[in-house]
Amino acid sequence: MKKRSLWLVALAAVVACGACSEKEGKYSPKKEIEKVYRSTGSEEEHFNAATGVWERVSSVTTPKVLAETWDWEDGLLTKIVYNAEATAGGQEETLYFTYEKKRVSRIDGGNEFMTFVYKGKNLRRAELYDKEVNPGAPFTTYTFSYDGDKVSKIEVMSREMDSKGAAGVLQSRWAEWMQAATGWSPATAAVLSEAKGMTRETLSLTWSGDNVGSVQAENDFSTVRTVYTYDNKVNPFRHFLYTLNGYAGGETVFANANNVLKSVSKSVYPGSESKMEEETEVNYSYVYQNDWPVEKHQQSVFLPWGEESVRVIERVSYYYEYDD
Repeated sequence: MKKRSLWLVALAAVVACGACSEKEGKYSPKKEIEKVYRSTGSEEEHFNAATGVWERVSSVTTPKVLAETWDWEDGLLTKIVYNAEATAGGQEETLYFTYEKKRVSRIDGGNEFMTFVYKGKNLRRAELYDKEVNPGAPFTTYTFSYDGDKVSKIEVMSREMDSKGAAGVLQSRWAEWMQAATGWSPATAAVLSEAKGMTRETLSLTWSGDNVGSVQAENDFSTVRTVYTYDNKVNPFRHFLYTLNGYAGGETVFANANNVLKSVSKSVYPGSESKMEEETEVNYSYVYQNDWPVEKHQQSVFLPWGEESVRVIERVSYYYEYDD
């Protein structure tokens, strides 16, 4: 199930592919990433009401390891190999990219593949297929609407789950990004799927110059609005329609001109008995060389529902090596 999730977050990057125009589907940065290293850490803290201080009760860290190796040919990215040490399943995984007229037309990974359909200069639809279930019919479809040359809406439709677990891909890296950045969750998708035979999620985007200013995600159970702020440095993933990897927050690898510094998400669950609301903030920092990031560090703080005296802090760091 993990293999089929590798490249599904392709669409995470597409969410912000507005302002791509003639470059949509084309990724040819001035610097080509060759290797990506990653390290992680998490801490659980309890709030001491007597002292008013958060106290660490446990922590887990992983060392810096080679996470990805990127292969290029004539200026086009052809393959990304995910190192076994950096995958949840502990197995090496590979994505392969196919192009037509220098625009990505297909991504293959494991038992799945995704195709991209363009109309003129714009990406209009992406379809996800599972070779084991039905290689002739997509079980997830992404449809894009535009305001001028910028994406304004994305509609995500997925077929119901079946005995082979095709919808298990909803647990993928794409789903992980959706859950972290917009509040959409695989659990919600499963409920919708079983109840209606189809999941539906709508993402509405606003723009601030050449960066996505906000994303609002809506389904039958929740509405989540995420607002972003940026630095003024070069985003090496601009016009990148497939994500850096499944562990990076999708908003950091969009086709934005700059790099995300902060994302603040407010989630509303009108169907819950308490009309519950949540707010999550993720902060990012970078180390630059000549305006290009060579390190990215992100920190997220999560407060479990109904347990405000407990919080978990997650940290992820990426280190980029470019072909000089």
